[in-house]
Amino acid sequence: MKRTTAQVLSVLLFCLASHAAEQTQQKPNVLFIAIDDLNDWTGLY
Repeated sequence: MKRTTAQVLSVLLFCLASHAAEQTQQKPNVLFIAIDDLNDWTGLY
């Protein structure tokens, strides 16, 4: 009984670890838009 429990726990931990590793490899979709419209507002010229 202990051996079966240990095997089930080992398989479960392996599945969880592989699933966590799979999630970290995916890169999030990031869109960065920078708009500069301060050229007339600064008054330095």
